[in-house]
Amino acid sequence: MQKFILGLVGGLIAIAGFAGSSSASATIDLIWANSGTATTSVLASDTGIVLQVIDTGIGIPEHDLARVMEPFTQVDSSLSRTHEGTGLGLPLSRVLAELHGGRLTLDSVFGNGTVATVHLPVERWLGAENAA
Repeated sequence: MQKFILGLVGGLIAIAGFAGSSSASATIDLIWANSGTATTSVLASDTGIVLQVIDTGIGIPEHDLARVMEPFTQVDSSLSRTHEGTGLGLPLSRVLAELHGGRLTLDSVFGNGTVATVHLPVERWLGAENAA
């Protein structure tokens, strides 16, 4: 599934940049039986790229939002937790966004899900030689 999403996003960005198109967008809805949904969307325009993932999962308590951006940190670190992971996904995404001159933001309501948004500058889409 990851390769599919990456291929779609890459194709969207390439097609939107072809022939001077000023913007393009795509949305992918993922639905898991009995465990919620995740929507991934990307908007590429002459001001930059916005990649957003919205899930209907358990959410993150407000006081833990900064903490989950640190490597190997999870909100529930108990041995009986029901969600897998190493605690590296968000920190790596944040670092990669920053290395590309962008930023990762999180908005979450505990019990209702999370919105992760990556903002990248136009240079990451068009290339420095084409950016105005």
